[in-house]
Amino acid sequence: MKAFFETFVENTNKRIDRLTNEVREIVQSLEYSQAELRDLKQEVKDIAKITASQHREVESNIANNDARISAAIERIDELEQKTDDLQNRSRRNNLCFDGVKEDVNEQWPVSERKIRDILTLQN
Repeated sequence: MKAFFETFVENTNKRIDRLTNEVREIVQSLEYSQAELRDLKQEVKDIAKITASQHREVESNIANNDARISAAIERIDELEQKTDDLQNRSRRNNLCFDGVKEDVNEQWPVSERKIRDILTLQN
């Protein structure tokens, strides 16, 4: 019977040793996994900081571009008004004469002479 108990104790000790080794391996695996998770968590934090910084920079660029676009639009409106004013001023000095016959490919000096002749005759 003594041999039976010795065998039983020996088998139990072997099983306990196996279980102890398995628990040790599980603990090592958990420690490794936790270290990996810590590293990943830190990487996520770093990426979040970079992303937030880039987001602020993009928002700043958008705001700057909006301001520049608004200024450009105002300048375009101002230039359009000035162009209209200049065109209107240049038209004020123009006179239109109806009923004066023009020759084909008539040059300005010829047209001017015809109008002067008409105006001279009217006086």
